[in-house]
Amino acid sequence: MSSEGLPVNNVVEVDTELAPRNVQEAANVASTSQNADSAAVSADAAWKFSRTAATAADIAAMSKEEAAAYAAQSQAASETAYEDSREAIDKAIKESGFSPIDSFEAGATLELISSALRWIGNNSAFYSWRGGYPKVVPPGSTPETTGGFGDDAWVDVSDLTLRSEISSPAGAAVIGRCADIDQLYYQEPQRHGDKIDVMSFSASWSDSLLGTHAPGYFYYDATDTTSPANGGTVVVNKSGKRLKRIIDDVANTRMFGCYGDGVTDDSDSLQATIDAAVMSADYGVKSVVKVIGRVRITKTIYFDASKVSFSGPAEIAVDPTGIYKNNVAIWITQASTEGLASYKNKITPIFQGIYFTSFNADGNFSRTIDLFFAENKSGSSNDNASALHNVNFCQFSGFNKIFINGVGGWGWNWNGCGWNSCNRLLYLTNQDDTYERFSFFGCIWQNAGYAFEIDNPNGKIYWQGGSLDYCSGIGIITRGFVEINSHQEWQKRTLPLAELNTPNAQLLITGGYFAVRVNEQPYVMFNQTTRDQVTIRDSVVVSDGVNPKYAKLSNLPLITDNVTFTNDAAKVMALEMPASSIDADGMSTTTFIVSGTGLTETIQSDNSRLYTSTVGSGGSKGVDVLIPIVGSKQVGFQLVVSSAGVSDVYIKKLITNNSIVTGTSANATTGLIADYSLNGTTTIPGSSSHMLCTSGTLWRVGGSSFYLRIRLNADALKIGESLTIHSVKLVSC
Repeated sequence: MSSEGLPVNNVVEVDTELAPRNVQEAANVASTSQNADSAAVSADAAWKFSRTAATAADIAAMSKEEAAAYAAQSQAASETAYEDSREAIDKAIKESGFSPIDSFEAGATLELISSALRWIGNNSAFYSWRGGYPKVVPPGSTPETTGGFGDDAWVDVSDLTLRSEISSPAGAAVIGRCADIDQLYYQEPQRHGDKIDVMSFSASWSDSLLGTHAPGYFYYDATDTTSPANGGTVVVNKSGKRLKRIIDDVANTRMFGCYGDGVTDDSDSLQATIDAAVMSADYGVKSVVKVIGRVRITKTIYFDASKVSFSGPAEIAVDPTGIYKNNVAIWITQASTEGLASYKNKITPIFQGIYFTSFNADGNFSRTIDLFFAENKSGSSNDNASALHNVNFCQFSGFNKIFINGVGGWGWNWNGCGWNSCNRLLYLTNQDDTYERFSFFGCIWQNAGYAFEIDNPNGKIYWQGGSLDYCSGIGIITRGFVEINSHQEWQKRTLPLAELNTPNAQLLITGGYFAVRVNEQPYVMFNQTTRDQVTIRDSVVVSDGVNPKYAKLSNLPLITDNVTFTNDAAKVMALEMPASSIDADGMSTTTFIVSGTGLTETIQSDNSRLYTSTVGSGGSKGVDVLIPIVGSKQVGFQLVVSSAGVSDVYIKKLITNNSIVTGTSANATTGLIADYSLNGTTTIPGSSSHMLCTSGTLWRVGGSSFYLRIRLNADALKIGESLTIHSVKLVSC
């Protein structure tokens, strides 16, 4: 290339490849950078390069024509680079946001295109400089006095700054919001679906509720002109427009003004929550109301159990000084007939994770208010909204009765629940449509009265697992059936564990565990009206040894099967089981055999048996009592005897598999399995009156055991001396 004929200072040389390539590289860096500062620096580099690329001088001389051509090329390249850089800058600005700097009034020096200078005099708007850098702004300036406005001068970027602020973690703070529901009443949305953000149910709520003010969005439903306002999820504004809360999951009590602080009376707010939930329930699907905090009520709460369920964790505190219909705090019924409600009630627990309490002002449990009353108003069992509910993981403290049944109130399952310091759990009366059961799984009834009071011939209660501890007992059963399988522990017993007041009462204990302590007085665990109302099966009984002789399992014979008495004190209790006749309980084949010579038998009017010696002492004479024990796992016995005379009678106790019962074989030890002669009572002294003789304990016996043989050795009796057997009782478990 020749430079002849051109002055050096009029020659412009531009590397037409270099400028676009370097600008593009800078733009690429700006567009791909994940760091805001890096993006801003890259954008600045692109900007400055594009602004200086077209003015490079001092190049070698060239012809005028060549210079003109290169000048045209460089101009085009410069413009391309400028546009590329501007795109890169805009992208970097949008990705990285501006760094605000104060201010035109205070003066500043801008080094980066990402800086935004505040103009306080214009509502604190921000401006970015698009000219050369660094940009010096003297104190007391305005955009007009430091370059004006334009693509190459000051550009208003307030809207982009606002976007940056809104997108920040605290961006919601710069958006206008309604303070509370009352203020929402005055809002005027324009289009269907317009949303309005509400900060709190009430602006008057204290800071202690901060974060739980029930904030949320309401939308304008232009298609609805009839829904009534409910104060929490539907607001009808001053011009009649319906603003509806957007609910992602479930409604909660704070949305309707429940303070939940345990002090404020939340009765009306809770009822409003329930009423709104009933209205919003879909067919067959309940509305779930989330209870928040400690909700205090002072009057009866009503709800349609086919449409509403409640979840916590939270507390519903029933103030005993309130006014309640029939003394009931929560009335469970239905406002309208819900088809096939009883087949859908189990879909959602009626209560889950709620702590129900009733305390007096002094902090003690009141035990005066009844909690639930359940009734079916539909007249149809299939449409029964008060049946077949689940109550999961709830706790109850301080109530009189937890559950009272009306017509159709039946079939509830209670899972993992606990009751403390309450008088009754279930109070079941004879009502129409109450033929089903109540079931309890893994529950605890403690420090309380009788769990169940039942006068319903069709009432059935099943208690599986868990425990009944330190309470009055299992129940007072007038009519009905109760089955218990759980841990049961009491101390200083005075009341029976169960009272069975008519022959229509039945109690079954299966697989339970009894730990018993009693006071120094006669005590009966199960008080029956007739024999065999109580069955104890596959259960374990243990006593800590405090006054076991005062404790009896029952006042009348009961049915036992595989009941294990685990220690000696418990076995003493077992021996106190009642006898009803001279025969072993339920064993009509008990046999009395006079062995040897010189002893006569007389059966007296009271069914006792008198044995009189007709010979002097010595020789071999006695009585064998043979009691079949086939199928028994544990056995023991009690005898009540009297002795007329001075001679002693000795007792021998044998377990045998000998099935031959004859006078000649009675004394034999054929088939002997075990000799327990040293256990329990061993001697009947002369001149004894109605002496109780026992085995002293229970013996485990094998499957081949056939007889318990009680041998009364009367060899020492003299002529005329006698022995009377008043009663014989077998204890078989």
